[in-house]
Amino acid sequence: SSFVVSCACATGAIALGDAFMRVRFGLSDVAVAACADSGLDLPTFSAWNRLGVLSKIPEPERSSRPFDLKRDGLVMGEGAAGFVVETLDSAQARGADILAEIAGYGSTCDAKHIVQPDSAQQVRAVARALDLAGITPEQVGYVNAHGTGTEIADVVEAATLRAVFGAHADQLPVTNTKAQLGHLMGATSGVETVTTLLILKHGLIPPCQNLDEPDPRCPLNFVRHEPLVRRFDYALKNSFAFGGTNCAVILRRWAG
Repeated sequence: SSFVVSCACATGAIALGDAFMRVRFGLSDVAVAACADSGLDLPTFSAWNRLGVLSKIPEPERSSRPFDLKRDGLVMGEGAAGFVVETLDSAQARGADILAEIAGYGSTCDAKHIVQPDSAQQVRAVARALDLAGITPEQVGYVNAHGTGTEIADVVEAATLRAVFGAHADQLPVTNTKAQLGHLMGATSGVETVTTLLILKHGLIPPCQNLDEPDPRCPLNFVRHEPLVRRFDYALKNSFAFGGTNCAVILRRWAG
């Protein structure tokens, strides 16, 4: 079977989660999940501008500033990503290069406001992913945050991570790649999941870009200035979309 997922900037993660569920519960041995977006046109720019969420900082390389005190909105981009999700038997039979194991997945929809997120439903999505993975919050070694760079969303996401991880958030490394890549809309969660896979595989966490002065309302352990060499077993990828779709994916490092 084949179908299309349309969940704004959580689209890639929801597609990946659905593929994971099909394989996990024996509906398929193999599933392909892919996402792409190329909305860099005047009507799309106009629509997002009317929502008041685009950055007005004139320097392109400086205008996307997730979690920074001087952030003023997102920067649009385009991209694509694809994943093959399959059983271990299927992957080994074809000699696949296994990148990681999808250990957990959770999604919710708050349906509260088109651009203002709801922390309670974000927390539920992450909690569901942790529960399905069968791990505690303290076992998560890294978070790839959604981090749009908008005034409200970053504060809400930081509150979500604090609610989920408690004191563990003080030492839990957090980064985000939208400052480097832009907000890729329907492709953003997929491309950022690829980033998370590479970080998990190589044990090297790149620093946040343009995070010069972290917003004190976002009290998280951001990796800044220099890459962090760190081996860990579990990573969390958050995707919190406009429209209220919340998604969390737990990835486990593949040790062979």
